[in-house]
Amino acid sequence: MSVDPLVLGAGPLADAVLDHLRRDGRAARRVDAAPIDHRGPLVVAAAPPTGVAIVGHPVLFVGPGQRAHVAAHDGAIGVGTMLASARFRDALAARLHVDVHRVQAMFAGDPDGPLVPLWTAATVEGVPVHAYEPRGKRPLTVRERSMLSVGAMMGESDAADEARAAARVVGAILDDEGVVLPVCHRVAPFGDAVMAFPARVGATIEPADVALNDAERAALSTLGAP
Repeated sequence: MSVDPLVLGAGPLADAVLDHLRRDGRAARRVDAAPIDHRGPLVVAAAPPTGVAIVGHPVLFVGPGQRAHVAAHDGAIGVGTMLASARFRDALAARLHVDVHRVQAMFAGDPDGPLVPLWTAATVEGVPVHAYEPRGKRPLTVRERSMLSVGAMMGESDAADEARAAARVVGAILDDEGVVLPVCHRVAPFGDAVMAFPARVGATIEPADVALNDAERAALSTLGAP
């Protein structure tokens, strides 16, 4: 599809999102406020608006309060744990001395609150992390895995980081990639609770088939719809 997104919002985050979209070759434009009746392909709401009616879907929310904003707009999604998951993959790649592109690891949960590292689904070079032996050494212990995930959760990000994450999700939607990303959306397997959870992102958003252990499933089950 060759279509252009609309960025809603003002301030550094909206500016950064607009800049990244344009650098990606999207002819994006921005409005600061007022009711939005956007029948085009996508609204990117940076610094989620207050009292602004958005008509037309989908809507991608960037910034704080994603879970509440997604819950309030039918069909909307948020950038979810894109940033924390990227730090998670970086930490694993550095610890195991492999290329980050050969690591698959994501967080699920509340983008503004408790996150659940999806260790059961995490892989390195296609091998589950719990079984991966780096260069003949032993696999990571449970304690080592826990320290890695906690460090990734506590990492900081700025408007430029959020803008890059938003641009990645925008590209997946507009180009109908069907790639798995940890976006914030309604997750049917958990009673339509709104949370960040791996989804196939393209022209439609569908929860991905992700392996979970009992502890991960229980932790995510506590996230009822707000």
